[in-house]
Amino acid sequence: MVLRINETDSYLEQLLKLVPAEAIGAYTVLLGLVPPEEPLQYWIPFVVGLGLVVAIRCLKTETVPERVTDISVVIISVVAYLVWVYNMDGLFKAYNWYNPLVAASFLILVTVLAPLIYGKYGKPLNRKYANLRG
Repeated sequence: MVLRINETDSYLEQLLKLVPAEAIGAYTVLLGLVPPEEPLQYWIPFVVGLGLVVAIRCLKTETVPERVTDISVVIISVVAYLVWVYNMDGLFKAYNWYNPLVAASFLILVTVLAPLIYGKYGKPLNRKYANLRG
């Protein structure tokens, strides 16, 4: 499966491709296994989820017709992951870094702006090397 965002995709389709649901799901499952009295262990689900976002988006995202990794999708997906994790129990609440107004504001901004930002800036970083990838 290759993740491609096409010009014909609707706003909702683009949003669903930009928000890394698989990493957010993995984070949620792992978070349930962290004992509340061990705040240092909240870093494990966070790092695993972040690694999944970067790995999946780098390996499975490409542009057409260049067939190169679309770095803008990777960056937007990492930002979306960070915002979603900030809105959940876990790492940020364990260290008292959580603010509900900031969390809700960022979540609204990412949800509304992600497809619009991709539409404006979405292009592969390494376009000149497109013919080297099979």
